[in-house]
This record gives sequence, structure tokens and C-alpha cells, in this order.
Amino acid sequence: IFNLNQLPMKNILATLTYNQFYHIFNCTNNKEVLFRSNENKRYFLRLVKLRLAGYLRFYAYALLGNHFHFAVSVRSEEEIEAYIRTIPLNECRKSELDFLENSSCAREVHKLISIQLSRVFNSYSQAINKRYARRGHLFHTPYKRLHVNSKIRLTHLIYYIHHNSRKHGMVKDFLSDSWHSYHDILSDKESFLQHQFVLDLFGGEDGYVEFHFGKYLESDFRELSIE
Repeated sequence: IFNLNQLPMKNILATLTYNQFYHIFNCTNNKEVLFRSNENKRYFLRLVKLRLAGYLRFYAYALLGNHFHFAVSVRSEEEIEAYIRTIPLNECRKSELDFLENSSCAREVHKLISIQLSRVFNSYSQAINKRYARRGHLFHTPYKRLHVNSKIRLTHLIYYIHHNSRKHGMVKDFLSDSWHSYHDILSDKESFLQHQFVLDLFGGEDGYVEFHFGKYLESDFRELSIE
């Protein structure tokens, strides 16, 4: 499932492709606060699950003051087609119908997921504008995405996401930040995350924990940084 060819990691506008892994990130315009409360964060995650879980698999996330991070992979053509066919026809939008007609086109899945992401951003922005009496666009466009083309880079990305609040000096210990997926991966509770895949990626639960408590240099993650 991994493409081990050494593709450029700094293409921050990579095209999304079936069965490939990506670091997806976005921030606010002018460093405005993105999440003003835990309620905002819960709502954002609900939107992500509602709009995107049928198209993407999720491996890690972090929600910070003015930006977010996700480690994802694009589902297969067959999975996405099957998911869209569960949507009542009168609720299907043009993007879903276009995809069913042109799913073999390489860029069609990228277009479909980008539209879904835009719906998440727009829905969240509208809710925040209404709740806090603000105006204008909240998110920076276009959203950024890096192709992650090896297993070691995916393990580094998950570590990078879980340690991001520490990296930014928001906390001293990454465990004190409750708005990333480190604990979710270790939990038996059902969620939108691919728990077992992530644990297996690190060689099991012990390896997952040990890796997260390792001390790494910022240079080890320079290729994954898109901030």
C-alpha cells in the first residue's frame, strides 16, 4: 500500500490519490484563533467524521490554537464508490455523482475530497461566525497536504502530530495536551481512527509508547513540517 519511491516531500499541494498516505494541515488567516473552546474542537471533529470518514482513513490528529493536523490515507476506488452509493440519491451532490461517472480519472478523487474538505471548512466557519459574531473567511486556502511515501515517514508523522503542541511551546509535556490522538490510539473505544493499524506500524503498543517517549531532533522531522 506504500509507494516507496523517493518522491519530493516538500510538495505541499500534492495530489490526493487512492491508497496513498498524506499529512493534511490547514491554519487560519492572519493567525486568528481557530478553536475558542473545547466545544468548538468537538464540533470540528464531528464535521470531519461526518464529511470525510467515507473517503479517508485517519491515523492521527491534533487540534491547536490556530491550526490542525491529520495523518490520513485515501480509501480505495471501490470503497469510495460503495460509500457514495449508500447516500440517498436525493442527498447526493454533483461532486459525488461526477465521481461515480469518472472514478477512474486520476484527479477525480482529489477533486471529490477537496470539495469535502471545503464543506468542512465552510460549515465550521459559518458556525463560528454565527457563534462569535465575526465575518469573513476563517481558513487559509488552499489547504496543504504532503504525500507520505514510506512507513518510517508515517511513524515520524504520527509522532510529529502528537508532539506538535509541545513543539510550539504550548505545553512542556505532550501528554498534558488532550486534543491529539495519542491516547485515542491506546483506547479500546470505537472511533474514526485506525487504532490497530497504527499500533502494528510501531510494532505493537509497547513500541508505540516507546517511540513517543523518544528524544528526536527537530531536523528529524523537517521534511514533514509544513507550518
